[in-house]
Amino acid sequence: MRAGAVGGAVIGVPIVSLELLYRRLMYGSAEERKNATGDKQGTSCWSYISERLKRLVRSTCDGTLVALVGFCILRAAGYEGMLDPLHAVRVGAVGGVVICGSIMSIEWVAIALWCPIAACFCW
Repeated sequence: MRAGAVGGAVIGVPIVSLELLYRRLMYGSAEERKNATGDKQGTSCWSYISERLKRLVRSTCDGTLVALVGFCILRAAGYEGMLDPLHAVRVGAVGGVVICGSIMSIEWVAIALWCPIAACFCW
């Protein structure tokens, strides 16, 4: 748990900053993307599933990297009695899958509950 927190503090901010910079340089601002697509988004089932799978793989990789970096920092600082590096990486990967999976499950439940309500009041 400590390894994930320390690794997230060290790695999280730079990764998010670099990703936002990359998206801005490669794809432009959100307004430019919206104008380029004509306000249409890919709503096919396969695009939805592929985006969710990419998110799941990304969170697993992020959890793995964060746990490993945090473990190395804490071990260098002299904390003993922790997991070995292999188990720290495994725990980070499982944590990424669990967190991302639970967020996606909440999202699906919210969509499933909202669609009938929206159909009753909007049509």
